[in-house]
Amino acid sequence: MFGNRCGRTVAVSSAAVILLVTGGCGSSGNGDQTQTTPTPSSEPIVYVAGYFHSDLSGVWADGWAPCYWKDGVRTDLSVLDASAPGEANAVIVVGSDVYVAGETRTRFNVNVACYWKNGVRTDLQSADITSGLGNGLYVSGSDVYVGGQAARLGTSWPCYWKNGARTDLSALVQGGIANSIYVAGSDVYLAGTQNPLGIVSVPCYWKNGVRTDLSVLNASMSGSAHSVYVSGNDVYVAGGTQSGTFTGAPCYWKNRARTDLSVLSDSGGAYSIYVTGSDVYVAGYTWGAFTVPCYWKNGTRTDLSVLAALGGIASSVVTSGSSVYVAGYTNNASRRYVPCFWKNGARTDLDGGHADPNVSDMSPDSPAMSIFVANR
Repeated sequence: MFGNRCGRTVAVSSAAVILLVTGGCGSSGNGDQTQTTPTPSSEPIVYVAGYFHSDLSGVWADGWAPCYWKDGVRTDLSVLDASAPGEANAVIVVGSDVYVAGETRTRFNVNVACYWKNGVRTDLQSADITSGLGNGLYVSGSDVYVGGQAARLGTSWPCYWKNGARTDLSALVQGGIANSIYVAGSDVYLAGTQNPLGIVSVPCYWKNGVRTDLSVLNASMSGSAHSVYVSGNDVYVAGGTQSGTFTGAPCYWKNRARTDLSVLSDSGGAYSIYVTGSDVYVAGYTWGAFTVPCYWKNGTRTDLSVLAALGGIASSVVTSGSSVYVAGYTNNASRRYVPCFWKNGARTDLDGGHADPNVSDMSPDSPAMSIFVANR
């Protein structure tokens, strides 16, 4: 399951102030900013970004709407067109300011990358592209970085925006995308995939625009990088590499050296990475009788609870003190995504909007993409 939207870090990215990721699905993608430890006397504030199921009128009779939850209370975010869906993929909180990255769409289903600061949306569109995706988020001082993808005339490529100015990461090739962003000093890191031949996806990361390709299990098959985290001189990337035609293997790379992660049977994926001290946390899923959300700490897997035996995904992980927080979703009995987060394995389900009974039970619902924990 490479490039699964619900695993994109997601993930957020680690940064210089507080921490989130995110993921995509990692840095929130999945960006993970540097996190402070809450005082023992109070529980931290938990922010989760994602999208909820919205019964929309107009061209899109049913779809997703971007939002974030603060301690379980949902805040809906503005979109370009009230009849078109949008998504929130990463969240970071700096002081009293809440930043969210994602995309909004026109009524003709054209994606426009954007970010919201305290609910005010900034669109990252320019005349030389036709669409964009906002996957990763990082905030450093007054600078806002969004990693993602730009597209024109059927061709897409990885890129990032700094305060609205876009930097392209490669030549125009098919399928290139940046899923996560992390800023360390003056260095900008992004994780994602390139598709130089238009056939096999190559997991990679970019440092200041220079791409480093990462190893895979089978050179004839694809891989994907979903989340990047930088600790000192070490670059960590979480993702997956394909071991068979329909089999994905979760892993992470530290300075290009790959560590394959355990699974229940023969498949899984990794969408977010977070490092604190000598501990490496990775969130994703493993495949058993169904997809099981999980996280790995130093390679040891912890499987997470689900609503029903219909599976789920973990898209973002952070720690605060001795607690581990994971965001994602679990399927209910109607096979709809229910957004949630787990704290030390205990699950909190979030308000995912309401389901339209006229829509197929297989219709996607409400994933949680990114988590950030802040002092109260």
